[in-house]
Amino acid sequence: NRLMSLYPEFRFAYSQPMSYEAVGRRAPALLAAVRRRIRSGQWEATGGMYVESDSNVPSGEGLVRTFTLGQEGFAQLSGRRSRVLWLPDLFGFAACLPQMMRLSGVDYFFTTKTTWNTTNRFPHSSFVWRGPGGHAVLGHVTQGVQFNNTLTVEQVRAATNGNFQGDLHPEVLMPNGWGDGGGGPSEDMCERARRLDSLRGLPSLEWDQPEAFFDRLATARDRLPVHDGEIYLEYHRGTYTTQARVKSAFRALERALQTREAALVARQAAPDAALDHAWRRMVFAQFHDFIPGSSIPEVYAEGLPELAQLTAAQTSAAAETLSAGLSARRAVGASL
Repeated sequence: NRLMSLYPEFRFAYSQPMSYEAVGRRAPALLAAVRRRIRSGQWEATGGMYVESDSNVPSGEGLVRTFTLGQEGFAQLSGRRSRVLWLPDLFGFAACLPQMMRLSGVDYFFTTKTTWNTTNRFPHSSFVWRGPGGHAVLGHVTQGVQFNNTLTVEQVRAATNGNFQGDLHPEVLMPNGWGDGGGGPSEDMCERARRLDSLRGLPSLEWDQPEAFFDRLATARDRLPVHDGEIYLEYHRGTYTTQARVKSAFRALERALQTREAALVARQAAPDAALDHAWRRMVFAQFHDFIPGSSIPEVYAEGLPELAQLTAAQTSAAAETLSAGLSARRAVGASL
């Protein structure tokens, strides 16, 4: 927000409605300032999901809910749904994602993670990603740039030279800032973007938003290569065999929530605020470092007790719902 006052050309995009909710609780004045930036077009709230969710461990229902909760959050922030699925750090992308994206109003997909393969290089920078059901979205991968992109000459050149479909669309989307560890863009990065623009031997640099970039890329869609099915990541595979306790606790909460909803359907009863809260916390736990097992120890020290508490509460609530229904039927039978 401060940098936008110093550099009017600066544009910023951020995903994860859960984070905006946290800012609203802790710093409502800051969130109000962010909303003003969103209305001005300097800030774009986009990303598709409630959090940048893992796609391999969660159930299908969990993945659908991170889209539905996410799109509700983006609509509240900007008055419209997000059109980009923003997943720079996922450890592999399930084949079902294009279908879920299209059904939730998301047309575009972005990541940097496919460049982390250990053996087989992902062959595209811009492509059409198609799921088993035929649902297709437009994808873009930034090559040669990782999470901490400080807009150095070397990084600008790497991103440009890695644009494999540059003959079809001469632009490349290059997110910048301190990403791994946090902090975002800094003043020196904004200044460097100004000074490197149109410097001899480098491409022109222009601040813009992800959705506008994809809208321009979409004009070349019919000529882009097509990738079918899963986008497999060869790096980070070991995360799925770590933190077995949190994976087990997560799956127990999934089962408890599904049981609770089945009990409510059987009783034709309405859900309550506690159920909504539990779903949101389960979706929060789907974050790509939380559930795969690659977070810092503090995450699991806090997360495991919370998942267990939510599981116990929802299991107890389901039993009470069914017990109340059984008691009611017995009472009716007795009166008859």
